[in-house]
Amino acid sequence: MSDFTGLPGKFQQSLIPDLERISTTSKNYLTKANKQMTNQFKPIVGNKYAATIASAVSCAFLLIPLLLVSLLFNRIKAYFSLQKLLIFVQVYLSIYFSILCLSALVTGLEPLKFFYATSQSTYVCLQVLQTLGYVLYLLLLLMYLVLVFSTDSGLGSKVLGLAQTFVGFAVGLHYYMSVFHRAVLKQPPKTNWKVHGIYATCFLVICLFATAERRKKGYLQEGGEEGKKL
Repeated sequence: MSDFTGLPGKFQQSLIPDLERISTTSKNYLTKANKQMTNQFKPIVGNKYAATIASAVSCAFLLIPLLLVSLLFNRIKAYFSLQKLLIFVQVYLSIYFSILCLSALVTGLEPLKFFYATSQSTYVCLQVLQTLGYVLYLLLLLMYLVLVFSTDSGLGSKVLGLAQTFVGFAVGLHYYMSVFHRAVLKQPPKTNWKVHGIYATCFLVICLFATAERRKKGYLQEGGEEGKKL
């Protein structure tokens, strides 16, 4: 928890320089990414399949959680509301960080540090994509927060909106300083299995609260409709 001390100030000092570095070095990272990953796999699979396997491995940690979440939501055919979309993202993030945590515990290797050591350019590109996706998630959180406070929503929805927004920004700020900022500086991430476990737990708890709130609304709506019929 001591890592969170002074994060807002550090964030303000590092954001603009990081954006400048990204804008000037992104082209070089993109051109070097495939070459470095391909060279890592050439001794194992040969020249023919090295590029394909390198791309598949680098995206596996992103696609596996997305696939699992898609399977969970495959049976849900109701309308895809904003809250459902947030639950979808939170389940994905919880699974993603759980995989990183378990991988670090089982193998003894921190996955992000391993990716950084094997291919720095590909690692930075993936972190840029992940950061952009997380920014979109934060925008959705703000949209939901504005929605619940601008409409006649219950106290539970408002508390949930505040809680998931706080967790989203807190985790995002810590991840930015521990992973993304260090990636831009060409430094290894400052993470371990405990950090990934905390991230996963935070998103899981918020997801459970959101699911409980949705079920509560459903029960209240069903009770109101039955009362009108009587």
